[in-house]
Amino acid sequence: VKNFLVFEMSTGQMLEDVRLALQGYANIDFHGRPGGAVPTPSELANVVARLYNKKDL
Repeated sequence: VKNFLVFEMSTGQMLEDVRLALQGYANIDFHGRPGGAVPTPSELANVVARLYNKKDL
């Protein structure tokens, strides 16, 4: 796996754990938001599509 996408309903606490676990072996993108608002499936799909197109995977 070359790329990881971290979805989080906070400001990046899990992101730090993922960075520590991967230790630079893969690219990491982050999508998160505080406040308890649950992202919709279409929002998550849009994030994945945007990153997929951006990285030309």
